Amino acid sequence: MERKDYSFEVDWWSMGILIHDMLVGGSPFASEDKENVKRKVMRGTFRLPSDLSSSAKSLIKRFLIANPQDRLGARGVDEIQSHRFFRGLNWNKLYQRQITPPFVPNMKTDFDVSLFDPKVVEESLELTVVDYVNRDPNAFLDFTYVAPFATEIQLTETWMLCDER
Repeated sequence: MERKDYSFEVDWWSMGILIHDMLVGGSPFASEDKENVKRKVMRGTFRLPSDLSSSAKSLIKRFLIANPQDRLGARGVDEIQSHRFFRGLNWNKLYQRQITPPFVPNMKTDFDVSLFDPKVVEESLELTVVDYVNRDPNAFLDFTYVAPFATEIQLTETWMLCDER
């Protein structure tokens, strides 16, 4: 939105968005008006449901602090791990995959989507073909990473295989 350099703190902001989405069911900055979304993001203004736990509210608020240097995680991952939302979580066991998830879906096949929202499953998937020959060489000038040609073809083929099944 603003042409500023960014660092890893942007990942923690994204984590706040993701956690909000998982716990609340949508973006904290949702609006039909794109300019309103931009204003909300730039100001860091959002509301949290009253039925959300205080530790979840604190976690989301700290991840979504507008100033990256003040954001949860800016001083290292230990800051996140010690947040009260994660109290009781044994990080070593988590890293070693020794923690049983609270919910393990019973899937009939690798492509079982019965637990997904039917509206999402029924949406048509549109793949975009990338024209590498005529692509604007400056299209990704501000990006820090552009996937190699082969990787994008592989991803497209994978999606096509999934769509066929």
